[in-house]
Amino acid sequence: MTELSDAVLVALVDGELDAAAAERVRAALTHDPAAENKVRLLRRSAELLRAAYPEPAAGDFAFAPVTTVVADRPRAPGASRRRLLVRVAASALLLTAGGAAGALVARHALQPSVDERLADEILDYHSAYALEDDHLVEVGPDRADHIERWLGARLHRRLAIPDLSSRGLGFLGARLLVVDGRPIGQLLYGWPDRPHQPLGVCLCYTGGGDRPLKRDSRDGLNLVLWHRRDYAYIIAAWADPSFLAELATELDRQLAV
Repeated sequence: MTELSDAVLVALVDGELDAAAAERVRAALTHDPAAENKVRLLRRSAELLRAAYPEPAAGDFAFAPVTTVVADRPRAPGASRRRLLVRVAASALLLTAGGAAGALVARHALQPSVDERLADEILDYHSAYALEDDHLVEVGPDRADHIERWLGARLHRRLAIPDLSSRGLGFLGARLLVVDGRPIGQLLYGWPDRPHQPLGVCLCYTGGGDRPLKRDSRDGLNLVLWHRRDYAYIIAAWADPSFLAELATELDRQLAV
């Protein structure tokens, strides 16, 4: 029997369940009026919050003009904002319905996981830097040895830049990102015929052991994330998710420590 816990219901409204899991939950809801009513309240609360705090207009995002289709797409809060609104709605509902127990669940719901934070921030970083020409990377591909030493030291590990030439991708250079005080090494690759649509390979230490592949997306920008031996690995690109999953398998071998 499908569990209809508060966490599962929030995930349903949040759009975080895969299609099969969401269908099972919706089927179970038809036999649980109380849970079905809670879902309606969650959705209504989220709608009220969206009405009170509408999406910023596209004109609020200032980018230098770039002659590419990517430049026409503003950097929007997207998935991270939607998740926040649903969690705020969940916290209000649970606090009202559950007292101290509700407060405990609500605090958990409002606290995004490490993977969610990494996914949201890297999608934002990647969208913004992809529009750059001269400043796409901090260190260029002609200094590959320096990049390996530099990012390796920041990440406290051995780092060898993966060769993705068999996929038609050339190495463009690297930069250092930071999410919640956590240093993230980002290696950038590009296809010759796709300017301003680079592929980013990010890695950082999380201490979370091994975890299976996850996917996320925003406005055509796709991301896959997995954990191996306490490091998180993320690939972001305007590319088919199945291609990114195949590439993840290849990079898992090349980046093994």
